Amino acid sequence: MVCLSTSRRADIVNASNKRNPALFISRNDVESDQIEGVLSTGAQRVHVMRFGILPQIFPVLPSNVLYYFESNTHSATILGVVGTGGIGMQLVDRIQINNWDEVSFIVGMILVTVVVIDWLSKEIQMHMIKSPGYLF
Repeated sequence: MVCLSTSRRADIVNASNKRNPALFISRNDVESDQIEGVLSTGAQRVHVMRFGILPQIFPVLPSNVLYYFESNTHSATILGVVGTGGIGMQLVDRIQINNWDEVSFIVGMILVTVVVIDWLSKEIQMHMIKSPGYLF
């Protein structure tokens, strides 16, 4: 049996708690009308999943994955500010020595990263909505 440290177990639990709401949101987004339509054709369960449920879920999942990526980008910055390293620690170091041109550059890069992640999320979701047979 693999022995995990307490912090690693906490990371796993935290990550699993973050992923589960995304899946629950996707399940709640499924409309029963489309499922009933597929069932009315005499389809089997696999066909109900393929033609009734998956086309409704797939546009939401990449959006949620990119949302959590963006959230982790924010968290990494904040954790760095309180002393764990990374871009946040670089930001605090530049603020402490009053190097404001580098501070503005770092903040600008964080904002650009967040904007790119948001734009990428929107583009992937729109692509999947427009082409429902994208993954199959």
